[in-house]
Amino acid sequence: MRKPEYITIIRLSNGQSQTSYENSIGMAKNIYKYETGKIRPAEKTARKFLLGFKGISSWEQILGRFVKFSSESRGWFAANSSSQKAMRARKKGAQSYMKIGKPTTQESEISAIIANLKLESERDFRIGGVFVDFYIPKLKLAVECKRLTTRNRREQMKKVKEAALQGYKVKFHNRNVKLAIVLESPLGLSATERHELCGPYDFACESMRQIGDIINDQDV
Repeated sequence: MRKPEYITIIRLSNGQSQTSYENSIGMAKNIYKYETGKIRPAEKTARKFLLGFKGISSWEQILGRFVKFSSESRGWFAANSSSQKAMRARKKGAQSYMKIGKPTTQESEISAIIANLKLESERDFRIGGVFVDFYIPKLKLAVECKRLTTRNRREQMKKVKEAALQGYKVKFHNRNVKLAIVLESPLGLSATERHELCGPYDFACESMRQIGDIINDQDV
């Protein structure tokens, strides 16, 4: 009920299109509105989305199913794009940025940490259809980094949820990769925000020192 984007995760993990999913749970053609958050489901409707998933006891099983039906992954982007044309334009723009984008200060700091540990890494590494800031092949570790400036807790929570969603997308394509995020903020991370990130991320850090320690520990 609180996180309608999870409806897409559940549907795709079962290898179903929006139409087939609607038919299987006996629902009118409104599912795209729920998946994009335009409509938030009441409890009765939310329970409908779980029909046919008896025996699924953890998100690990759901993500495992998603990997099996990875050919359906484009449904995620279709559900969040107004048209195929918009989706292609966004993809082209992202690819162009990756070719010419200069590293941020934070990315430069993480790059230096990795180099000091004498590890090789790839910046803007693609996992399936998703780019991560850094990937360290030896450790099978992907690192995302964000530096927030907002002092509004609600705005920060929005950014945290966006980061968590990005993490879930990475796990869709490779659930065996270890995933870390360093999220620096003047507010720090609240317990609720940390819990949100601990869904997809194996490690959630608030400083460069913490991410450096984690990378070093993985290399030992």
